[in-house]
Amino acid sequence: MKKQYHVIINLETRHSCSTFQEAWIKMMEETKKEIKNGLPVQILETTYFIVFKYRNNIEFPLSFYHARDFAHRIGILKEDGDLVVVNDDYCAEEFEPYIADAFSRCAVLGANDINEIVDLVKVFKELDLSE
Repeated sequence: MKKQYHVIINLETRHSCSTFQEAWIKMMEETKKEIKNGLPVQILETTYFIVFKYRNNIEFPLSFYHARDFAHRIGILKEDGDLVVVNDDYCAEEFEPYIADAFSRCAVLGANDINEIVDLVKVFKELDLSE
């Protein structure tokens, strides 16, 4: 699977991932380490991102808080912050094609509202145009 999600920590790419869920896990691992070292909130808010790269020249960044909200809204993050794990491929099987489609559409159109993205994921999943 293509690694189109990039975890940016302190404005440096630390991980490239195939699924949004994998990217979110990597971001949380990095964030937890940095919090123990005294990570200032301002740095978290301004230098931590998950970036979806579409066709090499279009990028769709989600800040830490937007990525967290998105993970919660699509159902891979519980209210208490724990990851929902049905099986290792849960996100890839259930959501990933729709997430990538939604991010691609938003990247091209310049949309960045989390609600718009979640709505697109749900619409794409309902339509299931992948078959």
